[in-house]
Amino acid sequence: MKRLAKVVRWFVLNGVFAAAGVAGIFYHINPAMNVFLFIAWATSILSGIMLVCVLAGEHVIGQGVVGNTSEVQGLAKMFSDLQRSVPAWFGMSFDFGILGLIVMNGHYILGFFYLFHMFCESMIFTTAKNVRGEF
Repeated sequence: MKRLAKVVRWFVLNGVFAAAGVAGIFYHINPAMNVFLFIAWATSILSGIMLVCVLAGEHVIGQGVVGNTSEVQGLAKMFSDLQRSVPAWFGMSFDFGILGLIVMNGHYILGFFYLFHMFCESMIFTTAKNVRGEF
């Protein structure tokens, strides 16, 4: 049931994101375009921050840092909970569609940062998968 809730949440949030992009780009609805651009920029920036946190957590677990074991156990639980809501191919297909919308509209710098988001997302889930394999 938890998996189904994650899938439904992914479809709702990304559906709103895609709908705002289509409404803003094709139908020239400015508030929808503003929402689309805000979500795209926020996603791009937060993905970079999350990647740094995940890599730092992987380093702490990989080094076997001694100290407060509850903190290390908390990191291990975070990595065990960090899983994709939808299959990787589906998420990447969606992201490439969004990237196409962004670049087609002439937002090349945002397109670069959204591509960076796609890289970060892939690295985050790959790192989490590798750490889960260690435990």
